[in-house]
Amino acid sequence: MKMLKKSILILLCTFSLCAQESDFGKTHFIVGYPHHKQKTFAIKEQPKKVIRKQRVLFSPDDNIKQELLDLINNEQERIQVAVYSFTDKVLANALIAAKKRGIEVEVITDPTQYLERYNKTPMLKDNGVSVLVYQPNHKKVKTLANLMHNKFAIFFNNKNNQSIVWTGSLNWTVSAQKSNQENIIVLYDRHVVERYQEQFGVLKKRCRMVAHRRNEILFARSNNSKLRKSGILARNKSNVLENTLNMS
Repeated sequence: MKMLKKSILILLCTFSLCAQESDFGKTHFIVGYPHHKQKTFAIKEQPKKVIRKQRVLFSPDDNIKQELLDLINNEQERIQVAVYSFTDKVLANALIAAKKRGIEVEVITDPTQYLERYNKTPMLKDNGVSVLVYQPNHKKVKTLANLMHNKFAIFFNNKNNQSIVWTGSLNWTVSAQKSNQENIIVLYDRHVVERYQEQFGVLKKRCRMVAHRRNEILFARSNNSKLRKSGILARNKSNVLENTLNMS
């Protein structure tokens, strides 16, 4: 019996080197130590990571370009973009870099903007990005205006493995980010994302894939400039693109 008590005492002394009395019952439970002196603590649950459902941004007050670049750079699977005007070279390079690291990238734009001098979608096409141009005459309905005027992007597998929709009034241009009064909402809701994915599929059926060479688009832009001055372009947008670009 004396040997047992001596062993317990040695054991207690050894553990006391590793833990203060205030720690007993929290990180150590000592055999032989009086039960009433051992303290019990409720185990605190780790706070759950809060996943945001939406964020709202405004230009020029918020750094919208950096927010968009972060989403592009963090995408792990697929990016779909539908944007009316795309002249920002930094954003174009980010999409090209995403394509080169194995991300599937698709961009839909309007035919009138595709022919603009500073538009970056031909640059995307030259670097392997899938570029589609909207067909205003996909339905035989005569209207004064029929534009692909969307400005949204879908990210399939982004931060925290979330699918994300980026949408609002902002074109992908420098002036829209730095000068214009624009708004953006970033949505993380799965049902909203699925609805945008569905609509992107609808838009693709109203487009044609661009299959041009660099010299062809340069000619198209030159022709576009002449036609704009003559007023023909405003009256016959779809035929101008059809006749000046080699499309599949």
